[in-house]
Amino acid sequence: MKKQLILLVIFLSAIHINAQTLIATSNNSEATANQNQRKIVRDTSGNIYVVYADINNQVNVIRGVMFNKSQGTWSNAPFTFNGQNPTLSLSVDGEIHLLFESNDPVPQIKYKSSYDFINWTQELTISDAQVISRLPVSDVDSAGKINVFWIQTNSSSGESLVYACLAGDTLNNRTVIITKDTISNIAIANQLQYFTNALFFGIQFNQDSIQFFWSENNLESYSSIYSAKGSQPCITFNSYWTGPGPQENFVRLVYIDEASQLMEIESYSPNNYSTCRSDVLQTGIVDYICIDDLAPPIGYSYLFMQNGILYHGFSYGSEWNWSTIMDTIAGNPLLPSIAYKSFNFSYVDFIWMVNNGNGYNIYYKHDPKHV
Repeated sequence: MKKQLILLVIFLSAIHINAQTLIATSNNSEATANQNQRKIVRDTSGNIYVVYADINNQVNVIRGVMFNKSQGTWSNAPFTFNGQNPTLSLSVDGEIHLLFESNDPVPQIKYKSSYDFINWTQELTISDAQVISRLPVSDVDSAGKINVFWIQTNSSSGESLVYACLAGDTLNNRTVIITKDTISNIAIANQLQYFTNALFFGIQFNQDSIQFFWSENNLESYSSIYSAKGSQPCITFNSYWTGPGPQENFVRLVYIDEASQLMEIESYSPNNYSTCRSDVLQTGIVDYICIDDLAPPIGYSYLFMQNGILYHGFSYGSEWNWSTIMDTIAGNPLLPSIAYKSFNFSYVDFIWMVNNGNGYNIYYKHDPKHV
């Protein structure tokens, strides 16, 4: 079945590679930082939305640019909000959700939404105003709920992973999930085609420990599915049907292990994810990793940095024990980000930064997903 699907894509997809495109510049060295804070999303019409951090008159600001598919052009004038560390997620109806940190002395997590990337709702504060909150990540489930995680620095000691659920620009729920000495990274993934409400998330804590979880009831309960020593956890989650029976749900967990190798974990099940297979995806010293759509049952795209080069790879999974490099970008690229939604079976869209001597250029590229 997998081979037939790959051959179908080879013969029916018009494969082309667009040259890299300069879409913005920034004065912030962390403009596209944090690999699970998705800085780029695409809607079902092929429009592309990008957010990044900048500095204007010594003030942290968030800017956004859009690619209009029908016109074939990028917007010239980015929008600007006060704040930092932005991330995007997308609803099935095309509503764009922006989460970011405020510039307050005690940073807060703020939320805004838009249908056109021009007109935005008023800011909504979703974190506790009494404590420092940072690094929001988000995704949207089949019910249209926006699932958000962030890191909260506690007034007593330690840091907590906080979960919030929003619906209709309203905060429905906020709760502390886990408290550790330190939490440095968060990953999140809802189902790519909005078929289910299942939610996967991962954390990196105590410098070198990572743990992945899943929930199907908006974190009323959740279960651990995998833990390891490593960093930069990433998740992609999708489903497909093999016939009249139940759908098969495929999850791929990716992280960098203690030896700086890139690891992939495969799990699939109609109703639980306790069985996982672990394999080395890339040897050598990997510096950075972010992940794209899972195209079941074929595989998934990912970006990784190694020896100053950005690689776009595709993994066909442990069943075939095969991965391939689709593209390489030299010239000291920095802090890549890849579009997670909307689901695209054939192409990936991603961005990265390059130091131009006075600031940072942000480039965009559109690549074939797999061979």
